[in-house]
Amino acid sequence: MWQFWKKQSVVHDPKDVSHIGEYLEEYYDFLTEENLEIGLFLRDAVAGVKGRFPVIKVLDAGCGPTMLYWAAFMDAADEYHGLDAREDHVDYVKSQSKESLPPRLLDLCEEMALRQAASTSAHAYYAALCSKLRTMTVHDMNFAWPYEEGTFPVIMSAFGLECIESMDKLVDGIREVYRLLPKNGRFIFVTIAETDYWKIGDTTLRCLDVNAKVLEEAARKAGFKNIHVETRAATTALERRQGYETMVFGYADKL
Repeated sequence: MWQFWKKQSVVHDPKDVSHIGEYLEEYYDFLTEENLEIGLFLRDAVAGVKGRFPVIKVLDAGCGPTMLYWAAFMDAADEYHGLDAREDHVDYVKSQSKESLPPRLLDLCEEMALRQAASTSAHAYYAALCSKLRTMTVHDMNFAWPYEEGTFPVIMSAFGLECIESMDKLVDGIREVYRLLPKNGRFIFVTIAETDYWKIGDTTLRCLDVNAKVLEEAARKAGFKNIHVETRAATTALERRQGYETMVFGYADKL
């Protein structure tokens, strides 16, 4: 879920303001070392579930316009599903999935194609990725999620949790994740941490100030086991002065 707020206490309706182009250009125009680190973490965490279920359905919670970017790393998945509060983000992902390989994803798909055991081209890799896209749902993660219990073996969120509006809503959201996972399902997350703002260009945006301890405790309260949470340096964000210095990488299992 990507709701944006100006730091100067000016609240914007997420349907009225879009930062898609500027956001993608600044954070996703090419495959940075930081994004590769995040993506390979997601890849390994999803691969760790392989064998537990006949079909690996992945829900990207708060997918934003970057759903296919992060999905490109998770090649162990059989299906991709997206959930986001903004209709323009959902529409963007849908339109992107119908195109040939976008230039912005070329280096990423080349990298992932090279990592596959079977030789394939970047264009073939992207086509296979898009063929796994199943559903895109417009829904605000601050409210009960519109799915039945045990629907998704994997629920992941890349830079979505910090966009939830309060700590209470964060705890409720993680409980929703637990509800939607079957036994042996996995919750995977990466989020900016230890800050209440981040930046796109000269625009300052508010976010929920979370950290590893907060997320670990919320996962524990929801009932998760095998919780792995760690803080890592946000190297690219530091170089670009994007408002945050650390990120939290984590996963937790419903056992």
